[in-house]
Amino acid sequence: MFATLVAANILSPWIGSLCSRHGPKLMVSFGLALAGVALILLRLPHDSTTGAQAVMSLLLLTIGLGYSFSATPLLMEIDFTVSDLERDTPGIFGNGGAIGLAVCNLSSFILYGLCLDL
Repeated sequence: MFATLVAANILSPWIGSLCSRHGPKLMVSFGLALAGVALILLRLPHDSTTGAQAVMSLLLLTIGLGYSFSATPLLMEIDFTVSDLERDTPGIFGNGGAIGLAVCNLSSFILYGLCLDL
């Protein structure tokens, strides 16, 4: 059932092209709003019937789609920002590379947020 959260990542290349055309702010806003509404609606399925499980799967797919709409443009913006900083002041991030450090920080913040939520 939780594979539906990841299934929407198939659309990430298409979302990236939309982001290049329309800008990242619109995509991130849409993705967060979509995921937020789906998270609120997660309280609807309350029994273990087939219909409730179908609603739960659809809501999890919607959350995954919202995450794809928000994560893809955010990672693109991280890449653009870090590349500009590295171009302006070479070697500011050390020998390891700027992209790895930035994505590691983003992943750490997401992990901390998930752990604090528990």
